[in-house]
Amino acid sequence: MNLKTIWKLNKTIAILCCGYFVVFIWLNVKQGIVATPVLQYGMFSGTKNQLDTAKAYVLYANNKKIILSEYSFIERDILLTSFDDYLDSGKNNENIYNTFYGIVQRVHVNVGYTKDKLTTNCTDSIFKVWYKQKVEEITKTKINNIEIYKQKYNWQNNNIHLLDTAQKIFSIAN
Repeated sequence: MNLKTIWKLNKTIAILCCGYFVVFIWLNVKQGIVATPVLQYGMFSGTKNQLDTAKAYVLYANNKKIILSEYSFIERDILLTSFDDYLDSGKNNENIYNTFYGIVQRVHVNVGYTKDKLTTNCTDSIFKVWYKQKVEEITKTKINNIEIYKQKYNWQNNNIHLLDTAQKIFSIAN
């Protein structure tokens, strides 16, 4: 059903639909928020250069490299993305709070947005216990220690080019 048909059937609903689209466009373009389901402007708002530097993580459990290709996409996602998100949580917390607090201030609505309600507070000890448990669950192995290394690379001439040596950035030991 298109907007013209809705207009013929009910003008109020047609106006509400138009308002809905305008609000989502405003949120996406002017406020910098990627609001679904109408637009994904933030997803397509820039180009990705092939020479951009990327990072990869190399995981070791019990001093043995975890071969990520042996696990499902969901399991790899838990191992890598949750760790990456944890590393970025401090920066992300500030960005989320500042973005939403700024919007609330501009529209003059006080709905009790305090910093503790808009941010997460995951400590190192909480994350390490959770992450070790997930690694044990995914690898089906009792874990004594975990080490994670970060390696920078870029893609040139259909090959991966390593840009530095792997650096240890995280560890869990019993």
